[in-house]
Amino acid sequence: MEGMPSPPAGLSSLPPELGDYIASFLTNRDIKSLRLTSSSVCRIVTLRLERVFIGANPRNIQVAYEVANHETFRKRVKEIIWDETYFNRESVAMRDYSKNDWYTHLCRDEIGRLAMSKGRPGDAARMCQLAAAMGSVESIEVYKELLRGQSSVLESGADVKAFEYALDRFTSLRRVTISTKTHGRLFMPIYQTPMIRSFPYGFVYPFPRPVIQGSYFFRNNETIERREFIIDDEMRYRLGRSDGTDDKTALADLRSLVQRPGFHRLHLHNKHPIQMYKVLEKAENLQSLCFQVEDYDPSHRWNPSAAQALQNLAIKGVRVDADSLAAALAPLASLRSLELRSVFFYHRIRDGSLVGVGCSQNARDFLYALRDKTDWRSRPLRPKVTILFSEMLRSPVQILKIDSQVNEFLYEDGENPFSPTEYCRDIMSHEMSYIIWMRSGKGFWIDELDPEYERPNYDENILERLHREQNFSIRELRRPNSWGDGPWGPQTCPTLEEQGIDPDCGG
Repeated sequence: MEGMPSPPAGLSSLPPELGDYIASFLTNRDIKSLRLTSSSVCRIVTLRLERVFIGANPRNIQVAYEVANHETFRKRVKEIIWDETYFNRESVAMRDYSKNDWYTHLCRDEIGRLAMSKGRPGDAARMCQLAAAMGSVESIEVYKELLRGQSSVLESGADVKAFEYALDRFTSLRRVTISTKTHGRLFMPIYQTPMIRSFPYGFVYPFPRPVIQGSYFFRNNETIERREFIIDDEMRYRLGRSDGTDDKTALADLRSLVQRPGFHRLHLHNKHPIQMYKVLEKAENLQSLCFQVEDYDPSHRWNPSAAQALQNLAIKGVRVDADSLAAALAPLASLRSLELRSVFFYHRIRDGSLVGVGCSQNARDFLYALRDKTDWRSRPLRPKVTILFSEMLRSPVQILKIDSQVNEFLYEDGENPFSPTEYCRDIMSHEMSYIIWMRSGKGFWIDELDPEYERPNYDENILERLHREQNFSIRELRRPNSWGDGPWGPQTCPTLEEQGIDPDCGG
């Protein structure tokens, strides 16, 4: 009708570029639902299939093959994530499935960890899952099926075959990541793999163990331009066989990989420094390097080409002299970021008339050396320095991160966030040790298995006060006391009915 405004344009009328931009803010699950609304929307909004998961599970392998055989989707895959965790076949094979006490015991740690979470955004949804958790008998049946599938894959080598097939089919592949953190925490997986997405709602299970073992990740494939190789956790990766002898083939393949034109990112955990040095000698174009090695020698000379190209460097779990490490970092002219994770520094400690050498994660002396003995302060682009460390009495995945105060000290004349190393006695082990002492409020705690977890580094009294002042709705889902015995021991969350939630709605 004349004079009537035209109806608003729908999503189907948008150009594909704008449709993709809008979809970039959605999860793949939401994108799939959106594509089902109409064929025109399906043409405009495309799925994000930039990575594929492979591991010892038939569902993961099935999806990997389906993507590899799809002429459109296979060209979009840029990363393969290999789930290198395995359900414990040995201990389970010796158990009597009719007696499920062992299963309950193995699951209680994860349940307790979830129950103690405080005030995080996703707590409500996870508490609902915990309230509706499957019983141990039902969970064991699902677990047995997972074990059968895992055994079938490992016996046939289907995971390795799928990986090799994918290397040929994913023409845009740039990165291979080996992950042992896929499952994260209970109801909080780091990666939503096809296997994990297929779990029944409320499925509780003993988490699989990490085992990094395959040299097939390094095998040469000239048709694929792999630019990044990452092992994403703290485990040491030994380039050798289980009998301790050197696997020359794996080492040669890795050296060949890092020499490829365009290869620029390597994350490697290796027990033997000589092997790592041999690899780095051939790496001329690395822009990002993360390594963990025993007995690291800072006097090792960087490849001149690598020293000029390296932009991001992460060093993990080494023991070094503060001055020597600062001197080794000084020539890295293109460096943009430095991360030290669980790095131990040697200290001269005086106790009365005795003088000894201690070792701690206290980076106080290193920061002074970095500030006063390098040219970093005068550079146009100053490297950002981040330090992460964990306390022995805490969970190994909970780490203290400090960055802003470190950079204020290095570049803005702020105070050193680390106090002088203090001498103490470890009450738990009755052994002499050195600890880190940082002022309350410096840095913050994070959890590698829970991206939502972030807590300021205050003392316990301040934290308790902050928790009392917070008014999270999640507290309405909790009670101060237990709810009596349940299938997993004392209940840690009210039932769905107690929360006024329809059990049939799936949470």
